[in-house]
Amino acid sequence: MAFSQTDIDRIDEAIASGTVEVRYPDGSVIRYRSLSEMRAIRADMEESLAGQPKSRVTVAGF
Repeated sequence: MAFSQTDIDRIDEAIASGTVEVRYPDGSVIRYRSLSEMRAIRADMEESLAGQPKSRVTVAGF
């Protein structure tokens, strides 16, 4: 599954608030077993996102 920065932001908000639920705009809810599980999944999301090619920015050098 491809993750987005928005997915990471949502899980970050839930972790910061101390809740184990993440709600999505479509009405779906994911309930995790613990904050530890959420942190592990967040790390997986970041790793997956880091492996995706980023948009390219060209900077002129002189």
